[in-house]
Amino acid sequence: MSTETYEIVKESYNRCVKTDGFYDTFYDLFLSISDEIPPLFANTDFINKRNY
Repeated sequence: MSTETYEIVKESYNRCVKTDGFYDTFYDLFLSISDEIPPLFANTDFINKRNY
């Protein structure tokens, strides 16, 4: 990945995380993509993940 692409992605991400509910929406959509995904993350603390 080029430095320019990295900066574009980073700037986009930083705008997204400023939006209330971003992580809730992201994880809801991510986990609903397939019935196989939720069991893989059954022991994941998604609330704690928001702090990274």
